[in-house]
This record gives sequence, structure tokens and C-alpha cells, in this order.
Amino acid sequence: MRIKHDGNVGIGTVTPYAKLHVNGNTWLGGVVNEGYYASTRALKVKKYAYGVNTNTLSVSFELGDISRGGIIKVYFASGVSGQTTVATTMYGVWGFSYTNNTFAATTMQYGETHGGNGISFNVGNGNTLNVIGTMYSAFSYPAMEVEVYYAGGIYANQ
Repeated sequence: MRIKHDGNVGIGTVTPYAKLHVNGNTWLGGVVNEGYYASTRALKVKKYAYGVNTNTLSVSFELGDISRGGIIKVYFASGVSGQTTVATTMYGVWGFSYTNNTFAATTMQYGETHGGNGISFNVGNGNTLNVIGTMYSAFSYPAMEVEVYYAGGIYANQ
């Protein structure tokens, strides 16, 4: 491991080019956040959720109090234990606006490999955007990736 004078940390490299630069395989547990930040607000945040023997996964994003619009992208897939096929997949892209505590979304693109799947949204207390993916049946290993681009800024400290 190497820590440079500019604060960049390298694991598996002596020349880190970012605050954390890992050269090699990485294992991360829990929720993984990825984003582009301006001050305390992010313009883009990506989150991942996974489960075992469930048909519903969800992730949340704190939108803050700014009224703007953005884009939500969702990818959801699952396999079945002991099988080499993907049981079901779905994806979608939505344009959305959030104004005066009112959320509205318009489907831009949506697809699924099996009927009965669905993706829904709601905004709860604290201006929190909740994204819920539901599959037609409980599967062994579902995973969901949600990416939100929000012109108003998503709080980065989630």
C-alpha cells in the first residue's frame, strides 16, 4: 500500500491516480455508492442491492429540497441456485421531475424477459426517492443496479 503526498492511496500500485486506486481484485460488501459530486450534492449516484430468496429489492436516494428533474436507470436480474440460466431480467429508463414535493416519472424505455416484473418509485419523508424492483417470483440471487442523474443534486453523504 502507498499513500502519496496529495492524499491518494494506492493498493497494488505505487502510483495511485485517485483518492483510492486499487490494482487487483476487490471485494465490497453492503451498499456500494458511486457518483460525481459537487460540494455536498451529487449529480449522479449509482447504488446496488442484492438479496437471497426474495422477489423485492429497493434502494433510496435523498433528493434534497431543490425542484429539478433527472433520469433514473434500473437493471434487475436474478438466477436460480444450481442452474446456469438467468431466470428473469428487467430494465428501464425514466425521466422524472420533482417539484413542490411532487414526484412524476415518464417511461422512456422498459423491457423484461418475463411478465409480472415491475419497477416502482415513491418519494417518502425527507424527500427520499425510493426505487423498488419486484420480480414475479422469489429467486435465489436477485441483484439490482439503480443509477440516478438529478439536476438538483442528490445528497452525497448517504
